[in-house]
Amino acid sequence: MTERFPKSPFLRRTNKRRQIDFEIMAEWIEENSSVLDLGCGRGVLLRELMDRKKVYGVGVDSNPDKIASCVKRGVNAFQEDVSGALSRFRKSSFDYVVLTRTLELFEEPGEVIAEALTVGRSVLVGAVNRGYWRNRISFLLRGRTTKNAVYPLWWEESPLSNHLSVGELVGFAERNNLKISRSVYLRGDWKTPCSMLPNWLAGYAIFEIQRPQ
Repeated sequence: MTERFPKSPFLRRTNKRRQIDFEIMAEWIEENSSVLDLGCGRGVLLRELMDRKKVYGVGVDSNPDKIASCVKRGVNAFQEDVSGALSRFRKSSFDYVVLTRTLELFEEPGEVIAEALTVGRSVLVGAVNRGYWRNRISFLLRGRTTKNAVYPLWWEESPLSNHLSVGELVGFAERNNLKISRSVYLRGDWKTPCSMLPNWLAGYAIFEIQRPQ
């Protein structure tokens, strides 16, 4: 199900594209729930959820400086390689597992999603769409990904292991009998809603993935 773009006070006061996907996820996450944020960065999302939704949150990140920032914000977080952190948690330990701008870093992202769905009842994924039309044209004409707001780094600077597209993630869910219960697509500026042809026109996508009941 593709949702309407959420209308909230936070969205109206921010123009930062790196915050809008956080706001969408914050709209989806229920009050008093538990959240595991894999690749939590500096704890901005978890702090927002703790303040607004009274969630119990745990963050994981491999960067010690970012973990230090989490601690300063009062966010419960620990330093570890994100891909191995899921094995620490028991089945159904959390209501939500968040993978925002993280999934592309894994060598086997499908296994990460599968394991996350044993730890949490829902997995929230935010990812850049490599099928974005500017990249398609750049590949067609120049044989390489363009450098723009969606892909701000050159190939040799990018830490991404597995670029993905909207169509690839939807296909993965279909092949593995997973349910995409909610989705929001944003254009190349990561701010403007994309209501049609998301595999072509969306620069960024947010999904809630669940196992069928």
